[in-house]
Amino acid sequence: MKEHLAKKKGNVLICKDVPPDVCHQMNQSLEGNGNKNKDKELDDAYDDQSQPQTNEQVAPIQPSQMVPNSNLGKQKATYFAPRTTPGSQPTIKSAFASKEVVHKAKIAIARWFVKDAQMLCNLFSEVIEWVGYKNVVHVVMDNAANYVAAERKIHEKYDSIFWSPCAAHCLNLLLKDISRMPHVAELASKASKVTVFVYNHIVFLSWLRKREHWREIVRPGVTRFATTFITLKSLYDRKNDLQALMVDKHFTSHKLAKSTAGKMVSAIVLDSSFWSNCFMIAKIMAPIIKLLKIVDGDERPSMGYVYDGMQRVKNSIENMFRNRKTAYQPYTDIIMARWDKHLKRDLHAAAYFFNPVFQYGHDFNEKSRVTEAVIKLFEVKSLCPYASKAFQEMQMYRDRKGSFGKSSVVTLVANIQPGGKPNKIYYDPIDYESIDDIDFWVNEEAPPENSSRNNKGDDEFDTSDFVVEADNDVGGSNGEDVGIPNVNFDYGETNFDDYNDFY
Repeated sequence: MKEHLAKKKGNVLICKDVPPDVCHQMNQSLEGNGNKNKDKELDDAYDDQSQPQTNEQVAPIQPSQMVPNSNLGKQKATYFAPRTTPGSQPTIKSAFASKEVVHKAKIAIARWFVKDAQMLCNLFSEVIEWVGYKNVVHVVMDNAANYVAAERKIHEKYDSIFWSPCAAHCLNLLLKDISRMPHVAELASKASKVTVFVYNHIVFLSWLRKREHWREIVRPGVTRFATTFITLKSLYDRKNDLQALMVDKHFTSHKLAKSTAGKMVSAIVLDSSFWSNCFMIAKIMAPIIKLLKIVDGDERPSMGYVYDGMQRVKNSIENMFRNRKTAYQPYTDIIMARWDKHLKRDLHAAAYFFNPVFQYGHDFNEKSRVTEAVIKLFEVKSLCPYASKAFQEMQMYRDRKGSFGKSSVVTLVANIQPGGKPNKIYYDPIDYESIDDIDFWVNEEAPPENSSRNNKGDDEFDTSDFVVEADNDVGGSNGEDVGIPNVNFDYGETNFDDYNDFY
């Protein structure tokens, strides 16, 4: 039409009646289109010349080249915004995408580094030099073999720096080992079936929630091994409510009561041995979970408390089973294996020795192992350049001479963190003194008026028939391989109000 009005010959007939001004406008329009076409041809030619170089840069990140045949059809991330022309400027989104690629590349390189012990040693040494090796005493690392090898290299380079694995992680591994014991795993499986059945059927859960003082059951987690035992304790606290549900018409008249799952759960809940075993395992695990709370918290430096706490845990379990070896040995063997492998360190023993709360306490461990650990540390010249003077002051400390003899010093130590200010509260929020009190677990408990380590409630339970595996006791008593037998507890004379919930 423009050529017709502009009187351009060749493609169409010209218009003889078009006004001159319209003819001029059409000619200008056609000339403008011609210039645009020429620019486009130049751009295409430029693109053709630069195409091989562009392909070389983009090729490594093309999804079609990165995705194998098994992953065809899956959507892959696009890291760079498309370019319309070679001279176009990158957008902000593209700039951030570029940083993301660089960050992921650095993570991949870092993961490759940590597989090598020497690389780890170099990385830690760089940080130590930056901080100053004289300012570093203790390094907490992972338990993996490459980290252990790196720790040895670091200690050879800096003999005043000591290493130990994470205490909380080691205690979680200890709980994991105990949870894998056949009778514990079977008990946890039954508890899980009860919990799943209740929470999968709102008709029963709503009935339970209407009961007075009902609290939700703590359900097992997949990342923390302690939740298995906390669930057993939480389920035991709901024993009366669950048994009331199983005998109520609300359940017995329901069609689910006649199902396979309903019959199985009803049999578990109404089985007295199931509840006895839940209570027994909860009592065994209580000291370990208390110690886990201490080392995993920020209330105080926990190094010295780990050394004393592990011994308390072992002793409390032995006392619970009336020192019957066939009953307590399966658990104490697991505890001591983890202790000897991960947490039995000279630095832990020294922290225990130099803590006045333990040194001046009635239950201080007088074994030579503790003193030998302190002497080994004093022999490190870079750590203690004046060993003779240190031994003299250590003797003053043990004999409570000078300022060490003041009773106020020991009292303040329990409430003041190193380099910190006194707490506004003058009680132990963790109640460390009750770590071997196996009748209740500590979560958020009120200030204890008279913290006592003597558990009066333990004497009310008979654990003499609780045998885990066949073995011959030192005293000659024989154990039977009965898994977890039925233990007859006098629940009517026991007060469980001291138990605290973990949610």
